[in-house]
Amino acid sequence: MPVNMMETDDRVEATQGVSVKVLNPNHPILKDIDTRWPRFLGYQKAFPKEGSEVLAEIDGDPFIIVGDSGKGRSMAFMSDLAPHWGTDFVKWEYYGKFWHQAISWLSKE
Repeated sequence: MPVNMMETDDRVEATQGVSVKVLNPNHPILKDIDTRWPRFLGYQKAFPKEGSEVLAEIDGDPFIIVGDSGKGRSMAFMSDLAPHWGTDFVKWEYYGKFWHQAISWLSKE
């Protein structure tokens, strides 16, 4: 993984929702995806490993982190892929495109 996890409870619950700030909209994972993401109701804190790249953040905390891993690639997505924290995310028009591009990049297609 391109991150180090905290040793303690690293959840940030945000019932009011938190905003995603895209840092690299030109990365193949985020290319042609709206930079105005839906709000999330929570995320996990983590620390990027040396050599990784933070593609997006929430309140200064890394949110989407990518890096090389041996002969492959890895990505950390620090929230839910499901409705618990990502209620609006799973309904977002770019949800499928984001995951398609992420999987394509990870598999070096």
